[in-house]
Amino acid sequence: MSQTTPPNNQQTPPKTPTPTNSTAGANSSSASGFAGKWRQTRACARCRRLKMKCSFEDPSFQSCVRCFSAKIECSFDVDPSAEFARKKQRRKKRRTASPLGDESERIGKTVMSDGGPNATGQQLLEISETSLKLFHDIKELPKDSLNKLMNNYTLILETLKQKQTHKEVQPPSDFPNIPFLKNLIKELIYRYNYITYEETRTRYEFFLDHILPHFPIIPLSRIYKKFEYLYENYPILLVSCISVTTVNDNNLGTTPFTHNNLQLCNLLSHYLYSFIAHEVYVKCDDFSIPLLYSCLIVSSWCVPPAQMGHFRNQLNALTASNVALCMGMNDILKNYQNLDLGDDSELRQKLRSLLGVYCTCGALELSLRRFKVVSWNSETEIAFELLLREMDGAQLPTVEDRYICYLAKLISIGHDAVEFLNQFDSNNTTTNNNKKTSFSLSNINFVLKNYEVKLLQVLNQSGFVDNLVFKIHYVHLLIVIHDNLISGILNILETESKSNLSQSNHYENFLVKSDEKELFLEFIVKLITNCELLIDEFVNLNETTKNFPTVLYFRPLHALILLVRLRLVLKSQKINDLNINVELFFNIVNEVIESNLRLNSLVCSQMKVILTKIEKWLKISQKYDASMSNHTTDASTNENGNKNGGRRGADKGKRKSDVVEIINSHRDKEIENLDIPKIEDDEDEEPTQLLQQPPAPNPFP
Repeated sequence: MSQTTPPNNQQTPPKTPTPTNSTAGANSSSASGFAGKWRQTRACARCRRLKMKCSFEDPSFQSCVRCFSAKIECSFDVDPSAEFARKKQRRKKRRTASPLGDESERIGKTVMSDGGPNATGQQLLEISETSLKLFHDIKELPKDSLNKLMNNYTLILETLKQKQTHKEVQPPSDFPNIPFLKNLIKELIYRYNYITYEETRTRYEFFLDHILPHFPIIPLSRIYKKFEYLYENYPILLVSCISVTTVNDNNLGTTPFTHNNLQLCNLLSHYLYSFIAHEVYVKCDDFSIPLLYSCLIVSSWCVPPAQMGHFRNQLNALTASNVALCMGMNDILKNYQNLDLGDDSELRQKLRSLLGVYCTCGALELSLRRFKVVSWNSETEIAFELLLREMDGAQLPTVEDRYICYLAKLISIGHDAVEFLNQFDSNNTTTNNNKKTSFSLSNINFVLKNYEVKLLQVLNQSGFVDNLVFKIHYVHLLIVIHDNLISGILNILETESKSNLSQSNHYENFLVKSDEKELFLEFIVKLITNCELLIDEFVNLNETTKNFPTVLYFRPLHALILLVRLRLVLKSQKINDLNINVELFFNIVNEVIESNLRLNSLVCSQMKVILTKIEKWLKISQKYDASMSNHTTDASTNENGNKNGGRRGADKGKRKSDVVEIINSHRDKEIENLDIPKIEDDEDEEPTQLLQQPPAPNPFP
């Protein structure tokens, strides 16, 4: 028999000593019997059970190598170690069953493994049994019922899985993930129970009856005013409308979740911006009028976040403009005269959307001149004429049509007036500054009066003289026009003064030498009067309703920072003829903000932050003294004076000049991006100190 070599790691059994004559025969017979059995089976009982290789060092041995190493009796019939062996768990054959049956079995096992049957577990088991019964008739189930059944099972399994693993897996925003292909409002109502169907309808009706009439910039047609139609077909527009009702606490919540107005607002905003961004920038196909209206709504009524502020309104308006551009709103067919102009017609919806985008973006452009998106052209003029065309028996134009038409016309005249004034502003990059423009304040005043007459005519023709929001837009246009006029005059006069004094470092009051100083002061008085009028109208609007567009909160804040800047400029030019009582206007606006905060207004919490920044600039303007900015060079170069005192005077004068320069540089930026000045009250040495912070990041990289 051939010998088999044992493994290297196994001990070789010692050879049996040579038998004596008396025992040689017995041992020889037993060894030959063991070797014979091994030749037949080729393995002992233990090696067969363990499915291991059985080997011998010598045929005369009576034990294999493995049994000898384990000190176990080697046998071909009985395995002595079998009684101590662990039973192997065999996998049971999986029976063929239906998906519903498998899911039901999983639910039952999960419930029983979680501590035994209880009230919830019993309900789940009943659902499982019912599902098994439904399986036999599943082919006869309607498709809607089948989808609902599968959705319910998915929810149950997700909940049980989280409970079984003792982990609550939630997205970073603490809101569940809703697929973009789902109906958003149905998911919020039926799947996650955040809001009820009845409350959703109530909030939408509240939006139509108590919010939209104050600013009908969204000209919804009759079909878009039907709740069921939006509920089934355009859930994003419906969520946009009900999100407006959460900006202020209108006591519309009917559940513990919706009673928390901030919580509901965060929830709706989270999904609303995600779904709009997916439709516009990811899907980027099949744009619709309701999607554009959603962008306009969130642009006018959004709660400005702390990190974005006014830029949130700009971004939403820019998104609406992009959607309108992709839909070809500017391409009006040549045969438009023969097309249907009914309330629900495609052409009328297109014209409404075009002017709606112009009103939203155009109003922002007047506050921020670097935000240039829209312009008045032949298409907008055609839309203006067609929407105002009266139709027999159709009750057209609607109130919304008239509102957007006249508001768009009002804004277009304001843009024309600002463009006219830009040619006199030497610091305006939109004009050719290399070409010097000669001007006369009397001639400019004549042209501006014509623009003011046009604005007043549009206001009277519109029929919205008593509409406070429309009137605030009108007054704001007058403020922007006079602000651009005064800033342009100051820039040109200062440029001429510096060029004439290029050989001298002494400051010269150029306004005193102007022959038209009286007319210039008249412009300033008009600007102050219009700012006061705008703040008064803002107060009246707050007394009427608190659900006006949140973008209007920036109008009085814009007026306040404009008055602060004007007071600083007048002090720097030593014009003591006018004393602007900015503190009075500030207290009025602050009282309105505080009052709304007590009523749980979400937008006023952000406005309060901006108002605090304006208050710091207000204190700067109070303590500013232009006399310290004179003779700065003498103080710094006086060799006979105190060296340190001269440096202190020069630094103080430089700081005071920087105050005017900094606030002028922020003229075309968002109010909330104003660098916060630092004030140290030290009347003896330095009553005012300004530390410049790093400039705010440009929102248009």
